[in-house]
Amino acid sequence: MPTRAILLAAAFAAAVAVSAAEPPDQQDVLRRMQELKTRTAADAAGQSAQKPYVLLRRFVCEKSGAKPEDLDKDLEEARQVFARCRLNVRAAPPETIPSDYGAAAACQLGDDRGSKTLTPDHISLFSRYHWPKESLSVFYLSFRAGPNGPTTAGTSFPADYIRQAKDDDPRARVAIGAVVVFSGARAFTGSRFVLPHEMGHVLLNDSAHRPERGNLMREWDSGGTLDAAQCLTIRASPFVRRD
Repeated sequence: MPTRAILLAAAFAAAVAVSAAEPPDQQDVLRRMQELKTRTAADAAGQSAQKPYVLLRRFVCEKSGAKPEDLDKDLEEARQVFARCRLNVRAAPPETIPSDYGAAAACQLGDDRGSKTLTPDHISLFSRYHWPKESLSVFYLSFRAGPNGPTTAGTSFPADYIRQAKDDDPRARVAIGAVVVFSGARAFTGSRFVLPHEMGHVLLNDSAHRPERGNLMREWDSGGTLDAAQCLTIRASPFVRRD
């Protein structure tokens, strides 16, 4: 009897121990479920924080000299710059395009630094690959030829520029929102932030440059900063998507 009593007591103690161990296990499950919900909510908040965004369609002319690492670097710079305005930059996979637009057929644009001349070649290029307001179209070309050689590392066509300088010419409207990066010009211009700088012209709807050192919209030695007023204007751009 004493032995049986001892066994029963031991069994009861074990049952109590198992019973006592069950609630912590259930609590652990509940805790982990709550953590999962918290992480899911945080992920959703993070995805929401990535919006609004700008979508880039990138067209790489076959003779431009642009390398995949150039495109990756440009995109990363653009993302870092516009993150300051709580704006994400997304990009579709780059598309290679032939150099057969217009007469030049050499992935170039003419000498247009002062006047942003829109030649038939330009209109042909933009008409084939660019749809204003759906996205920003980025064209990687070789260089823009001038009387003294290549002139700059990039150019862009804000809507306000087309309206004022081109008298809102319907033929010129096809260029609105186009951004051009001249890969062949980078080695000697030393320009930084070429892609985000030209994007900034379009998103700000302004061809002017800023005098402040470090500002993205300074002409030659641009930095990566944007002030609060610039960010407000950029986020209100029709090229910014919120879907």
